[in-house]
Amino acid sequence: MRALFVIMLASCGATTATVVELPVDPLPPSPVATMVATSAPQRVPTDAMCVPHGVSLSGCRTIAHVRVGPITPSRSSCYVDTLVRAGGEGELLACPDSAVIRMETGNFIGAINDDRIDTCTSTTFHFTDGCDWRSIQRISGSTKLGMYFTYREGPVSGDQCASSSCTARGRVEILP
Repeated sequence: MRALFVIMLASCGATTATVVELPVDPLPPSPVATMVATSAPQRVPTDAMCVPHGVSLSGCRTIAHVRVGPITPSRSSCYVDTLVRAGGEGELLACPDSAVIRMETGNFIGAINDDRIDTCTSTTFHFTDGCDWRSIQRISGSTKLGMYFTYREGPVSGDQCASSSCTARGRVEILP
């Protein structure tokens, strides 16, 4: 994204315009983002990092304790198959090759770069529409500026799946 600035210069009765183009860093997503349900659920791709699997915690060190705030689904009628609940606590671990947020209900695995965190996990569940659905759940953000939980889902098998999917979002607090 770039911003254009026009600088007008006036000298001796003649006007000159100079266009200056400066790069602008994109803004981070709003912490109060509006959640919109899709009209037709998209099949959720398999993200190898988000598939639950064992991770060695050897060499990991705790860098923070975290608490999940209220989780708000996109619609009150949504069923969200989350691994975290409001008030749930865990710890953020910096490991030799990854970052892990260890919650009492499961691990979120990902990366850490300075204070930036991006971790995820996944669940698969059988819904009342007869379809199997997959959720992708992330805890990401900054240990200095705030972290967020996000949830999205989509059908992975079945023919007559529900016509819309759900999303959810919540804040994750770094404890003192």
